[in-house]
Amino acid sequence: MPRPLHAAVIGRKPGPLLDGGPGPGWWQQGRCWLGCDRRNLPVQWIGPVEVGVTRADMYGCVDCLSRLRSLVAEETAGRP
Repeated sequence: MPRPLHAAVIGRKPGPLLDGGPGPGWWQQGRCWLGCDRRNLPVQWIGPVEVGVTRADMYGCVDCLSRLRSLVAEETAGRP
């Protein structure tokens, strides 16, 4: 079970970012794009998403990111 986020992680940056904007490990208040569609909770930037010619930043909450990590681990298990 994922551990709850403390308010102190909002805006936390683990290292320098190229332009000071969203990047890996960046947490902010927002909406989860990964399925639960909950709003106004800590979400982490996970990268850009493109649909046609439109591009946007994608965010996930701690619960959905945990589920995504599990799926990635399952899919990549046994790979060299």
